Amino acid sequence: MGLSSTVDDNPILNQDLSYINSLEKSPLRDKIRWGRIDTVSGQYFANFEPTRHILPKEAFIFEPWQPVWVGWDYGFGHFAVITFWTKAILKPRFEGESPRIVNVTLLELVLQEKTPEQQTAALISAIPQAFGEDGQPNGYAWDIDSIHFSWERFNRTTSNRTVADEVGEILAANGLPRPTRSNNDRVAGWTKMYSMLETDEWFLIKGQCENVAESIPLLVRGDGVKTSLEDVVKPKGVSLTDDCGDSLRYAVAGVLLDPADKPKEQLLREKLAGIKDPFTKHVVAYKDWNEQQAAARKSQGGGKIVPSWQRRIGS
Repeated sequence: MGLSSTVDDNPILNQDLSYINSLEKSPLRDKIRWGRIDTVSGQYFANFEPTRHILPKEAFIFEPWQPVWVGWDYGFGHFAVITFWTKAILKPRFEGESPRIVNVTLLELVLQEKTPEQQTAALISAIPQAFGEDGQPNGYAWDIDSIHFSWERFNRTTSNRTVADEVGEILAANGLPRPTRSNNDRVAGWTKMYSMLETDEWFLIKGQCENVAESIPLLVRGDGVKTSLEDVVKPKGVSLTDDCGDSLRYAVAGVLLDPADKPKEQLLREKLAGIKDPFTKHVVAYKDWNEQQAAARKSQGGGKIVPSWQRRIGS
């Protein structure tokens, strides 16, 4: 068995901070910086480090007023994965570090071949109960703010009721919010997750998210041909890894994306979704389309935009 070495073992290069910094920023950092030859080739989240990003519950201060949100990748034939998230104060881990607010994945649920009713019941049962002074149950200990559901489950199939309708009625009857359609911009969600890991803005609770923790390093980056380099390859068939990733992505894209993280197309979809009047929605969409066309013509020609009627007269 061979022994691996790192730049720290090189008496010359270990003084070259610029070179070390370039290794740290590389997508292959785990291999070329730290000599971890067991890392997945082409893995998307090469910056995920279990010892760094998986911490015990005692590492955080949980404030009861902080809301909890949910990412739910619905599945029947394949896995259903539900993840619970909140914000918490990360306690200082070393001298000089200050307490700060971070995102925390509190808990995971992994289910298979469960009906919408069974999946919803599992979600509700997973929420800790609050108790009054008399020791009797008094609602939920977590303030569930939003539940981000697989977007395709809002599509109607053979009946007028969707899976989201079925789930929503059960949730509402139990005092919880109905599910919202998840943001389906895959790239924006994955890149935000990568950024949060890189800057230590996202952590998992040790012992509560084991399937998710095992799945994150196994998510594979696209090859730039069949799948974008900024996207995760979606495997064929049943894949717990893929379902865990989607649950995380739904939670991140639903709550943590800043406007700057979202492409213009997604911002327009969200804007139009908030307009109830069909005529007004059409006007806004048409205006946006005209602005895009004008910008495209300007970038191509760089000169004055000549109306089509004027071009016909001049010809």
